[in-house]
Amino acid sequence: MSENQLINKQYYERFLSENAIAHPIRVLGDFYMAEQMNEVPDLADIRYAQGEVYFHNKDYETAIFKWENISNELEPWAKKNMADAFLKLELYQNAEDMYKSISTDSVLLNTEIGLQLFSLYKNQMKLDSAFTVIKKVVVLNPDYLNVTEMARVFFEEHHDWQSAIELVTSEAVRTKFFHWFDFLKGYVEDGHAQSIQPHFYKKVLTVLYEVDHKRFEILITLLSKNYKNDFLWIEMMNELFSEIEDGSHSVSPKISMLFKETYYDLMDGQFLLTQLNSVIPQLLTNWLKVTDSQIASAAILAWNDLFPTSFTTPTVNEAENIFHHSPTQKINSLEIIQFFDSIMKWATEKEIKISYDMHGLMDELPELRSIDDLNSNMEASLPQIYVSHDNSEKLLNFIRKAIADLLEKRVQVENSLTSSINWGEEMLAKLNGAIHQLEDLEDEKKKTIQKFYSELREDIRTELEEKVPNLIRGCSDLILEESDFGNINHLLNEEMNNRIQEYLQQTALPRFYELLTYWINFSEEELRKSQALLEERSEGFNILFGEEKMKLECDFKVVEDWRRDANRLTSGVNVDKVNILLKFTPTQFLLRSAGKLFGSISQNNTMLFNKYKSYVENENYEEVTNEIVTKFLLQFDLFEKALKRDIKLFFKNPFQLLNKTLDETKQMKMKNEASLTKMKENPEMFRDPLTVFEVRLRQYEWMTIAGNNHTSNN
Repeated sequence: MSENQLINKQYYERFLSENAIAHPIRVLGDFYMAEQMNEVPDLADIRYAQGEVYFHNKDYETAIFKWENISNELEPWAKKNMADAFLKLELYQNAEDMYKSISTDSVLLNTEIGLQLFSLYKNQMKLDSAFTVIKKVVVLNPDYLNVTEMARVFFEEHHDWQSAIELVTSEAVRTKFFHWFDFLKGYVEDGHAQSIQPHFYKKVLTVLYEVDHKRFEILITLLSKNYKNDFLWIEMMNELFSEIEDGSHSVSPKISMLFKETYYDLMDGQFLLTQLNSVIPQLLTNWLKVTDSQIASAAILAWNDLFPTSFTTPTVNEAENIFHHSPTQKINSLEIIQFFDSIMKWATEKEIKISYDMHGLMDELPELRSIDDLNSNMEASLPQIYVSHDNSEKLLNFIRKAIADLLEKRVQVENSLTSSINWGEEMLAKLNGAIHQLEDLEDEKKKTIQKFYSELREDIRTELEEKVPNLIRGCSDLILEESDFGNINHLLNEEMNNRIQEYLQQTALPRFYELLTYWINFSEEELRKSQALLEERSEGFNILFGEEKMKLECDFKVVEDWRRDANRLTSGVNVDKVNILLKFTPTQFLLRSAGKLFGSISQNNTMLFNKYKSYVENENYEEVTNEIVTKFLLQFDLFEKALKRDIKLFFKNPFQLLNKTLDETKQMKMKNEASLTKMKENPEMFRDPLTVFEVRLRQYEWMTIAGNNHTSNN
């Protein structure tokens, strides 16, 4: 029995003869009838074959019927075929349940079941299940019918880059076929590699090194860029080269450059010695294995000068041998300038000011003056400038002085931070004091300016309360014996209102405008005194800050607004007419009634004249006066209520600036305290980078020594 027959549902062909011309259904039917004639018929194989023929002829229900009672060794395949038929009938749950119910040791059958489930899950967008089953199939039978390629395409379609990388890496190691390594290279180039731990790549790189050195160089260089300055990657790389190199020098310029770049990246002052000591010695040892240049050997000798126990004696001896017997390499000035630039960047990050800069370098080395921009894109835009050993020694001496200066700066930095913290404490006290004084000043001006305004308004009120009743009483001169006493109350009421309005417009408002102008001038003078005090305070703060940081300017627009409001408020006031003689008081009611009743009888005029005259001249008009004065002063009262807000706006900017400066000073003090604490608790944060710079410097000095020896030998 061929497994391909089972896979393709061609088991029924076993029952067909080569020359048979009858339809398989007829042939199998004959076999079925013949088998039934036996004493103990065994119909399982025939029924299995019949199910295949019905399946191929799309009679899926009959096929299922034929397969469901198979109980011999074909039973697992029969169940698998039943599930296939359920798929054709789009009975997906039945199909899934049937596939999952099959128990078999056959790798082939389990593979087929897995692929069918994979297809089922994909079509139903059950992606998690699809991922799970295709991964199991790949592990179970990776050589089967493009299974791995199918999985790779699926992973890529759904951007599962980790699964894709794991797949192509596994296949590259298993098959050693180049296209799997190339897939991995593509993933790394596209930036999909960082999510995986670096040690994952060790095995595939080991295999690739064995089968194709060129591909190995390309892939490890790409991965190194992805994992730049990742210590786990560097540890993996150290392990890798320790194992794949046998100690004989297999010179590889690209790998040597990779080690060089990795070493210099680590040596730019970012890392502590505890970190570097875990990787640098082995990194340099491995570098020495793939190069015969003086650079790697000089790096080992420099590191060994400061850390004598880092290397084995054979490694140091080998480095010395290469150093003294390899061709002397000229020192690339740009490399040294970049080294110096990294020192300066580190110093800037630590907020350390030193007296050395790039111009000093150019003074030391005149030929560098041809370089337009030493700080931007050196690798891409600058020529490779090499210097003589005399000039290189000057250059390195310059850098040594800079490093020595930085070492001395540590104490200065601590003292500077302490001074800055103390200064910050004093400034916070002064700023808090200034804010409290400004609050007192604001309160004082609010009280002074409001009090003066209230006094002026009360003067006007007093004047109005005295004048309005007199204006009303003065209207008694309109009452004559021949007056129409039946209607005189209306005439008097109208005239009283007219005289009041005329007084308010012609006398009271100009008087109030005069008083408001006086008040505004007084207030402005008070506010200018405040501004003068703040200017003195600003000058004092600026002296303490050493810069024009503080400019406590108040907002005199407030005064302009007051002048505008004074014009608006006194340009005219509409006080509604008030009811003076038309009220329902007993006296007014009697007068109106008497006027209407007796006004037509001339003999009664004298009596009415005397009554009206007496009433108008002797009434106190307190209620009416209060109503008129209140209405007249309403806008001026509202203006007074806004004075607190206006004065607060006047002082708003100084308050904001003082509070902002207070916050900035607090933040700076906290930052300095944190820096000082960190510096005291972690002295290595300052010391270690300078030690690293010292190693780099020593490396270049070794190369200068080689140049001097070469010159003397010549």
